[in-house]
Amino acid sequence: GELLKIRNKEGQEAPFVPNEAQQTIAARWGQKNIVLKARQSGISTYVAARFYVDTITRPGTLTVQVAHDQRSAEDIFRIVHRFQENLPDWLREGALKTSRSNVRQLVWPRLDSEYRVETAADPNAGRGMTIRNLHCSEVAMWSRDGGEALVSLRAAVPPSGQVVLESTPNGAGGAFYQ
Repeated sequence: GELLKIRNKEGQEAPFVPNEAQQTIAARWGQKNIVLKARQSGISTYVAARFYVDTITRPGTLTVQVAHDQRSAEDIFRIVHRFQENLPDWLREGALKTSRSNVRQLVWPRLDSEYRVETAADPNAGRGMTIRNLHCSEVAMWSRDGGEALVSLRAAVPPSGQVVLESTPNGAGGAFYQ
């Protein structure tokens, strides 16, 4: 965790040290995870950290993170970018050098790995891909199209893959409630 940096509640960069909620998720982690969470509990940060490490340590890994809208997607992806930007130079300029780095994706050609972000508003999200790690954020906020996107995204994850569906509650109805 020393290499991973986050922005803490005070706005400073600090090493990522799992809080109580994050440790609870870690202890119960399985291949398929559904997490009902409180706001600002750091669950998205924990999942981003776990999937980032998996993406950069397992060649050929595609990680896809899907949020309910573009702004939320970019907010979560900023966490992943911070992990990458704060790596030591020898790693960032070596095996973990990216060929593409923007608000939607990080690509590591030497690893043949990629971390990308999509929005649930795109019904084609995940189509034609084999996704090793799938992080769906705030699923209760997804529109009806989001339900269709969720079906195609989950179908893109092989049995050996990992899935996290997380959300704050949003009433009795919709894809997350189901």
